[in-house]
Amino acid sequence: MLFEKTIFHKDNLNLSGTSINRLAVRGIIIRNSDILLVHLKTNNEFKFPGGGSNGNETIHDILKREILEETGGIVKIIKNKMGVVIEYNKKENDEADFFKMTSEYYEVDIEDNLSKQNLDPWEADLEFTPVWISITEAFNINSKKLNNSSINDNSWLKRETFVLGELVKEYCTSSFLAST
Repeated sequence: MLFEKTIFHKDNLNLSGTSINRLAVRGIIIRNSDILLVHLKTNNEFKFPGGGSNGNETIHDILKREILEETGGIVKIIKNKMGVVIEYNKKENDEADFFKMTSEYYEVDIEDNLSKQNLDPWEADLEFTPVWISITEAFNINSKKLNNSSINDNSWLKRETFVLGELVKEYCTSSFLAST
């Protein structure tokens, strides 16, 4: 695996207490020197396409469905797992002592053309839009947003910016860019 990270969004969580656990899978789709991400127009930030299970789905089923819903991309092949980010958090109204989100990232190839998205209402409200963008540019935009102290604590922004940073280190070298 390329990366592994644990993020604590709150201090002093009772990790020996009760938990709510969620597994999400996210696609890393790189073509030439660009990556396919979901741009949240209302927030001007980028996230990887993906999400959790709608029931009794395999990891491959979730990835195929989420990538199609959020980007209109049709998955050709799911390659290797590239990394894992585990996040711990607690919201005021949570009944459990903490929420644990495990996000697994997989390298994915999709068909050349994107079809129509099928967004959930909250995704439509944030104006999810699929975009091909350079990894470095997406990382820089997210980093700037993350470093702006006036924004609310957005847990996915921390996670996605970390992963983009790892991809910048891995793929944004002169030898990689020359071979694409």
